[in-house]
Amino acid sequence: MRLTYLSEAAIPSRASNATQTMRMCAAFAEAGADVTLVHPILQGPDPEGFDGDVAKFYGVRATFERRQLRIHAVPGGKAVQRAARAAPFLAYLIGRLRPGQPPLVCYARSFLAASMAVGVRRAWGRRSACRVVVVELHDEPPAGGWSLLRSVDGVVTISDALRRRLLQRLPELESRVWVEHDGVDLGAVRRGRDREAAREGLGLARPEGPLVVYAGRVIAGKGVDVLVDAAEHIQDIRAHVLVVGKLYDTETVNRAPANVTFTGFVAPSAVPEYLAAADVMVMPTTEDLRYAAYTSPLKLFEYMATGNPVVASDLPVLREVLTDGENALLYPPRDAAALAQAVRRLWAEPVLGRALAEQAWQDVQHYGWRARASRILERFAGLDG
Repeated sequence: MRLTYLSEAAIPSRASNATQTMRMCAAFAEAGADVTLVHPILQGPDPEGFDGDVAKFYGVRATFERRQLRIHAVPGGKAVQRAARAAPFLAYLIGRLRPGQPPLVCYARSFLAASMAVGVRRAWGRRSACRVVVVELHDEPPAGGWSLLRSVDGVVTISDALRRRLLQRLPELESRVWVEHDGVDLGAVRRGRDREAAREGLGLARPEGPLVVYAGRVIAGKGVDVLVDAAEHIQDIRAHVLVVGKLYDTETVNRAPANVTFTGFVAPSAVPEYLAAADVMVMPTTEDLRYAAYTSPLKLFEYMATGNPVVASDLPVLREVLTDGENALLYPPRDAAALAQAVRRLWAEPVLGRALAEQAWQDVQHYGWRARASRILERFAGLDG
């Protein structure tokens, strides 16, 4: 199967959508698809840790083609800017989807690119090389995107909560919308890695108590401020908190106690080593995050694959994957004292921590990128039927 993956992600960049895009393209290729990633060349500084090798930066194999589209800056309002972004996609798709070209699937993480694919396929009619157009959603559609969903063959949402939101407005799409949570590279993030070797390799001092790790951006809604508050409550067990990710919320950084360390941004390929160094993984997301009601965080599945126990805020969408006392400990969102108590409990009850980690490991097998890609490809085969 030929698959053209359409994205507006900045690659390379610090953005999680770029990481997810690269890993899904690699997974589609590993699952047997002939993949071409199509994305724009966006201006801006290279992210920290990038040495010119995109595959290495994201920790994936270079098993797919990458086609970069040049977008020219033009003066004008929103409509003009949208046209400038759309034009390279349109030109590419006119050539790629024309009659006589090898048949393919268009898989889009961009409403703009998806609308170009739908329009070009409609113009060529039954002679078009495009057999299927599928959109993957990580957020609610933009104002003009709802009508587009009626014209595509399938919609992948990253949570059941997001699927329900779509169907409340477009119930006629029920048979065309399915859920695939985000995933993890089970080869890169794996349990059994030597914790002490990881700490030594990263130059981390050996803590007297638990090393509590958060990986992700330091922005409002991610709950790092709650984790910083919790850090004060676990100083008596000599816990150290390590925050791995780009620093945007400087106020939280400035008021952190001495047992909190911030690494700043690290390349996606380097994150697994920090996770391997941990005793406890924490995901303190709060309802303040704009998309907290339907998120599917990459780090959740990475945490579950480490073989370390997970502590997470008790958001309804996270309960699609996590169960308190079975594969994680959940605490009321924004309750720093409860978060601290969960960490203290895991440190005091190592048998519980091992049991939670073992169940999380078993559960996360369903969420490997390769497994996710294979399930989606099977759906394509049905749509192309």
